[in-house]
Amino acid sequence: MNRYRMVAALVVAFGVGMAAASAAPEAAVKEEQVAYKHVTGLVSGVGAKFIAVESPQSAKSTDGIEMAFPLDDKAQLVAIKSLKDLHLGDYVDVEYRETIFKDKTDYDQTKSKRVATKITLMKAALVVPDAPNLSEGGEAQ
Repeated sequence: MNRYRMVAALVVAFGVGMAAASAAPEAAVKEEQVAYKHVTGLVSGVGAKFIAVESPQSAKSTDGIEMAFPLDDKAQLVAIKSLKDLHLGDYVDVEYRETIFKDKTDYDQTKSKRVATKITLMKAALVVPDAPNLSEGGEAQ
């Protein structure tokens, strides 16, 4: 009778161990964190599927930080019809989704991926008639 109890205890212990092992991959997935943020600044670059924005690091600082964002397929555009309507120097607000994760292939380094979900034109840049539009590939002469 004791043998049966021992075998039953081993089967239960093995089952609990397998359940814990199967829960481990779910814990790895939960290491990924998603946050929704926004940045306001001047357009420093624009393409068919991306936007780059230069924003001051703080209100007292004159130095800026440039952030580039690929666009989400369902990104909303407010006060503009397409990215072609944006020019260098336009003042925009970009809402983005930031996913932070551990890269298992790169020694568990923490990495982040940012994707723009909404772009709002706050104020258009001052247009100088004789100045080339560098956002359309023009060259300064």
